[in-house]
Amino acid sequence: MSGKKRGPKPRYEEEAVLEAMAVYFYEHVIVRKEDLSVFTMDAIYDDIQHDASQSILYRNVAFPKYSRMRKMLIDHLSAYGLYQEKERLTAAVASRIIETYEIDAEKEDMDVLLSSHYTLTTYGGPVITCIAKLPAVEALDTLARIESKEKQKSLTWSRINMLRKLCQKIKKRNADVILA
Repeated sequence: MSGKKRGPKPRYEEEAVLEAMAVYFYEHVIVRKEDLSVFTMDAIYDDIQHDASQSILYRNVAFPKYSRMRKMLIDHLSAYGLYQEKERLTAAVASRIIETYEIDAEKEDMDVLLSSHYTLTTYGGPVITCIAKLPAVEALDTLARIESKEKQKSLTWSRINMLRKLCQKIKKRNADVILA
């Protein structure tokens, strides 16, 4: 023994890992009707991790190594009576995980749509609401009338546009603290 201490064992969100796997199998087996039996479970697990990394819902989930995932999956399937002792863990066996989750296809479709088109950042800290006092209504209306004539737009459009511009200026000055 070399005397080196090993760090603490990594913690995995087991439920999130299993749910990401269920979503993967649902998408590929049920929706796309793919035959995954031609792939090894190792390759499928790599694909599951890749899909999760592209997902809004699962991109921050820490996935364990294959051997740990295999044990988690077997334990999960066994708890539901979907795995027989000494059974080989194949794609067909692993896909039984679908039966243990209620998958909201609409939520998953939205996740795929959003993650393929947008990069989203969520803020989880405390939010401080700031209310900016606007100039007098008469002053805003006068400026809006002038802009509506110049741009040949409606008075309502001009009012909204002025407020939008005002918000943009406030955000520009304080971009490091204003989120939206």
